[in-house]
Amino acid sequence: MKRLLILIVAVAALASCATDPGRRSRVAQEESARLVAPTTPLSSYGTFELKPMEMGPEVANSAKAAVAKDLEARVQARMQPLLGP
Repeated sequence: MKRLLILIVAVAALASCATDPGRRSRVAQEESARLVAPTTPLSSYGTFELKPMEMGPEVANSAKAAVAKDLEARVQARMQPLLGP
């Protein structure tokens, strides 16, 4: 499960850094291809938890903080219904 969340956050973060849809797609494909597939099926987990993103002080005090918060809200909005009871 942790690997899946890392994958989702990594792809979302990389996609938000790209400048155009073609580049976003290419970056997402390249980065997701580097990740190892999970060995445990998601159905074997009893519960799931989506934790908020953490930002280092250099990001929290920059203009990127608003973008990161927006990304966090969008990830939560899309994933929470899938992980909810």
